[in-house]
Parts: sequence; structure tokens; C-alpha cells
Amino acid sequence: MRWVVVPPLRDMQASVREIETARDHGAVGVFFRGVEGDRSLAESYFFPVYEAANRLGMAICIHTGAGAPEITKVFDRSFSHNLPHVRSLPLFAFRDLVAHKIPERFPALRFGFIEASASWVPYVLHHLQRSSGAKLNSGGDADAAMEWGPKLFRDYRLYIAAEADEDLAYLLTHIGEDNMIMGSDYGHQDQSKEDGMVGVMRRNKSIAPAAIEKILCDNPRRFYGL
Repeated sequence: MRWVVVPPLRDMQASVREIETARDHGAVGVFFRGVEGDRSLAESYFFPVYEAANRLGMAICIHTGAGAPEITKVFDRSFSHNLPHVRSLPLFAFRDLVAHKIPERFPALRFGFIEASASWVPYVLHHLQRSSGAKLNSGGDADAAMEWGPKLFRDYRLYIAAEADEDLAYLLTHIGEDNMIMGSDYGHQDQSKEDGMVGVMRRNKSIAPAAIEKILCDNPRRFYGL
């Protein structure tokens, strides 16, 4: 069984040592939340970890989780449940990493956004387009539209873990069939669980069978370097 290492991100030197040791013992990725403490994942503070993961062929796995105590303090879970301080943090990481072109600094590094679903992708891409001054898909030329679609995910090696009951056919027009993966949260009984996920996916008639096999098999194999 392959696994993902949780490094002590308040100490970069210790994190690099832990990642190297973990790689020697079968780890294939490095765990992050979408915000770590009071730091954006686009900050240069994290570059030593990215450099180590890039060198070792390990993926950066940006998972949901309450990584920012000050954000957690703002929300009352009895009203907001876990959306603002747990589920939304990977969206912030995606925005910042893309806006600051961090993947261009680490040419082999793969970034995954795990257990945050995928329906947010069109919204965040739209925000990035508008804030960058790029032409929108509806009014821009073909090259501009492609830049903010599947080509972005391929060039930046961005992988999105979708859930089986989302509008996957629509999301594939933004993400592309080479950069979507799935998450069943197998063995963990929370909102992301999907019993019988493989069967559910293979019964999905809105997506070509070849694309489904990519999502289930080829893409996660490439993302985790298996």
C-alpha cells in the first residue's frame, strides 16, 4: 500500500528530512491543507518542500482540513458545518498556486486537490480569468479559452479529485480527461464516501468508457507516480 507523508510544516529543514525518509519507505505524496497556519501555499516559505518533492517525484496532495486556526475561529460549525474552514481551503490554494504560477518553478511537480469535490473549478477559473485580465471563454479567442481549460491542468500538472455524483461531463470540459481523478474516501464514513465507486462510475453514460478508465486508473497512477 502506498501512502502520503504528513511533514512538520512549521520546520522546513525537518520537513525535507521527513519527506526523504518517507520516500525511502514507500510514500508517494506530501500532505498539505489548503492553508497552513497563516500561510498561503504559494508563499516561498514552502519552496524547500516543493523542491524536495519535485526532486523525489512525489506529488503534493492538498487535502481538505482545518489548517488555519484563525479561519476556524470565525465560523460556528452549528451554522456553517465544515464548508468554510475545512472544505473550502483547497480552493484558496488552487487560486494562489495558479495566480502566482508556482508550478512553473517546479517543472515535474504534480499538485492534487483532494476531497474538496470538483464543482468549484469553473468558478475559480472564472475568477482567475477576470482578475488576470484574460479574455473570457464566451468572448475570447480559442487560444485564450484553451489556456484556462484542460491545457492549464496539463501544463501545470493539476489533478482534481471529483465525486461520482457531480456533473462530470461538464467538469471535464474545464479539467480535461487526463487530470481528473476520483475519491471514494474508502473506509471512512463521511460526506465524501462513495460505496461501490467503481461500479457507479462505469455505469455513468454521460462519459465515454475510455475517459472513465482514465479517471479511475490511468490518471491516479500518473499523479501518484505508481
